[in-house]
Amino acid sequence: MKKISIFLIIFMLFILSFSFSQNLIVYQRNFAVVSLEKEVKLTKGVNFIALDEVPQSVGAGNFFIYSSKGNRILEVLYPPSGIFIYSSEDMIDTLKIVYILPNINWNAVHSFFIDKDKLRFSSDIYLQNKSDMSFQKIKLSVLAGEINIERGPQEMLQEKGLSVLAMRVPSETELKEVEGYKLFDLSGEYSLAKGGTKIIPIIDAEINNAIKRYAFQNGKVYILWNIENKKENGLGIPIPMGSLKIFEMVGNKVIFLGESSIPNIAVGEKIEVIQGIDFDIKGERKVLESKQRVEGKYEIKEAKVSVEIRNSKKEDVTVEVKEYIYEDSVEIVSSNFSYEKIDKNTFVFYVKVKGESSATLIYNYTSKRLR
Repeated sequence: MKKISIFLIIFMLFILSFSFSQNLIVYQRNFAVVSLEKEVKLTKGVNFIALDEVPQSVGAGNFFIYSSKGNRILEVLYPPSGIFIYSSEDMIDTLKIVYILPNINWNAVHSFFIDKDKLRFSSDIYLQNKSDMSFQKIKLSVLAGEINIERGPQEMLQEKGLSVLAMRVPSETELKEVEGYKLFDLSGEYSLAKGGTKIIPIIDAEINNAIKRYAFQNGKVYILWNIENKKENGLGIPIPMGSLKIFEMVGNKVIFLGESSIPNIAVGEKIEVIQGIDFDIKGERKVLESKQRVEGKYEIKEAKVSVEIRNSKKEDVTVEVKEYIYEDSVEIVSSNFSYEKIDKNTFVFYVKVKGESSATLIYNYTSKRLR
C-alpha cells in the first residue's frame, strides 16, 4: 500500500509538470514550430523548472518561453535544460514553450486523374521528419504561404515515385487565415517518427469545366489544362504550391501523361498546368518581311510574320500562338486570325486548324522608337 501511495505521488508530480497539449506547425522551408503548454506548481520566491520536453539541439535564438500568469523568468539555461522563474506567491502557472525545429518539411503533391469525360483533382501533404525528434499524439498543422526569413532557401522535400491511384479518403481539414497565409489544421492526433515520412490526403474532388488547350511557343506546341478554382467547378479552396502529376485511364491501364508545378492558388484564381508537348501538332515560325524607315525623330519598323500550324490529328483544334514582340510602341496592323493583346509586348493569336490539315497565321506589325 505504501509503495502504491509513493507511486501515485510521483505520478501526480509528473502530471503537474507535463505538457498537456503539443502542437506542430510545419513550413515549406524545412523547419517546424513546436508549441506546448506545461503546467507547473510554483512556490513563493525563485523556482527551478526542468525542461525535459525541449530537445538540447534547439538553437539559442530559436527557443522562447512565457509565463501565462506574468511571472518573471530570471534565467534560461542553455542548452535549454531548465529555467529559473520568480513567483510572488504559491500558485499553479502554465508555461507556454515555443521552439523552432529544423529539418522538418512538407510539400503538396497534386494529381489530375482523367477517366473518359471525368476529371478528378487530388492533393496530398507529404511530411518528412529529418530532425532528431519523434512526436507522439500531436496536433498537426501545415502553413501555406511565402514567409520571409533571413536565411537562404532550404531544400524542398523531394517525393519519390508516383502517387498511389486508388479510392481516397481525404483528412478533415480546418482552414484558417493567418496574417496573409493559410493554415491547414489536420483533424485528430498524429505521430511522426524520426526519419519518417507521412502522407495525408487533404483534397479529393471531381472537377467541372476543365479546359484543355494547345499553345505554340518557342517552336513547340504544348498541351495545357486550365481550371478555375471555384466552388461550382468542384474546388473553391486555397491550393498550396507543389507538383502536379497528370494521369489518364486508357482501358484498364493508367498512363502517366506529365508533370508540372503550380504556385499557391487562391480561391477564384486559375490553375494552369503544362502536360507536355503534343506529338501530332507542329508549328513553324518565319519572319517574311522586315524593313525600317525614319520619320522625323522616330525609327519605324514594319514586319510581316507567319506561323504555320500542322495538325495530324483527326479532330479540329485551336492553337494559341503566343508572340512576344520586344520592341517599343508595337501595333498589330493586320492578322488573318483573331488575337488578344495581353500586354504592350505580348499577343495571343487563336489559330483554328482542321483535322489532318494545316493553317498559317500571317500578321503584320509596326513598332517605333526614338532615334
